[in-house]
Amino acid sequence: MELGDPSMWERPEGYRSSLALCVVDSIWSLGIRYQTVEKVLDRYLAARGYRGLEDAQACSDGPGDVLDWFMSPDGGSGSNDRFAEIVGSQNRTSSTNGVLKAEAVVQACTLLKSMAINTTVDLIFHADVVEPRWMRGVKGQASGISWKYLLMLAGQSGVKPDRMVKSFMQRMGASTAVNPDDFVQILVEAINQEVIDATAVDHQIWLVERGSSSDELQGLQALVHQFAEVRDWDQFHTVKNLFLALVGEVGEVAELIQWKNDSDLELFLATEEGRDRMGEEIADVFIYLMRLAEKAGIDLAQVTHKKLSVNEEKYPVGSSRGNATKYNERH
Repeated sequence: MELGDPSMWERPEGYRSSLALCVVDSIWSLGIRYQTVEKVLDRYLAARGYRGLEDAQACSDGPGDVLDWFMSPDGGSGSNDRFAEIVGSQNRTSSTNGVLKAEAVVQACTLLKSMAINTTVDLIFHADVVEPRWMRGVKGQASGISWKYLLMLAGQSGVKPDRMVKSFMQRMGASTAVNPDDFVQILVEAINQEVIDATAVDHQIWLVERGSSSDELQGLQALVHQFAEVRDWDQFHTVKNLFLALVGEVGEVAELIQWKNDSDLELFLATEEGRDRMGEEIADVFIYLMRLAEKAGIDLAQVTHKKLSVNEEKYPVGSSRGNATKYNERH
């Protein structure tokens, strides 16, 4: 089985004693590597007097505790920027006009407190009432992914329909019309073990996809990082400088093809020399792109999967096959 032996799966714990940690994890986990989320949780817990992630299951913080801490000098005195600084992450809910995830967490906790939702039990019991207000009232959460993940972290079985699940479904040949919840439920029924529910399958998919989709890329990025580090080039590798270098390398690719028509280019790439020259220039582009992403704090694998999901919605197969017109110019 692609997902391995179910008897060997690890069961995700969530945070059934702390709705606050559920909120932080569900909002911060969208679109970034989970190692960053773990660091945020670790620093939040340390700031709250716990021993970091080691005490995650002992934490009983609710939304009100987050807000009281947020307004205190230790939590930033009501400053979202300071909150983000304390937990060591300036991540935003979106790369375009998104707010700090710290601000979204404060909004979510404010909403939950106003509805007297203080525990994970409260959340699950009143989920139908909270859901629409979460998606409308917390910036950057309209997709519903963080809401479903919030419930899962609180202890309700479910599926987080993010890029990992969609990538796995695609690799398994599932139709894009199939709902992720239905897909995972089919797997649950096929496994037919009492301890394996939708959350367990979702988590195992995440573990498998995390390994298969980004390990090689992360290995390449590590090599690029090491290459620059041992030469003391990090001081020169600002985001601006790397971007300009990237543009220069794209220009060198353009030089190879600018005076060739399509037939000449096809003949050029049919030769070993042509492929080697093109390959070297494209490799330079890719190296600078990886380095730029690293310095900008962007996970290339994650944002690529995310953008492909967006493009799937903008360019559905039925109306896009053989049609090169931009999605917002179609009538």
